[in-house]
Amino acid sequence: MKIKLLLASMTLALVSCAGTPEEEAAKRFCDCSEDITPMMKQMKEDPASIDLQAYKKAMDDFTTCVDPDGEMKKKEDAMTNEEKIAHGEKMQNLVKATCPDVAKAMGME
Repeated sequence: MKIKLLLASMTLALVSCAGTPEEEAAKRFCDCSEDITPMMKQMKEDPASIDLQAYKKAMDDFTTCVDPDGEMKKKEDAMTNEEKIAHGEKMQNLVKATCPDVAKAMGME
């Protein structure tokens, strides 16, 4: 799923003073999910009621917010499948800890 791959790629985010690259990537993921989270909840509850064009735009905006320069995607593409799986699991755990409501809405429970 696109979100799991995005989570894996976020592990390679730039380091800031506030924490590890993984922690910063999880924070950015949570911060960028404000618009997409309600739509994901709606998609789970009543898929027929969602405006698919609005959902696609929100998902594109989310992806751009999380990885504005495309560097995480490039690094993700260079990972082996095993690395992607390991980083994806680590990122899911960090997102669950950082923003449990978002994690739940995105099916990470």
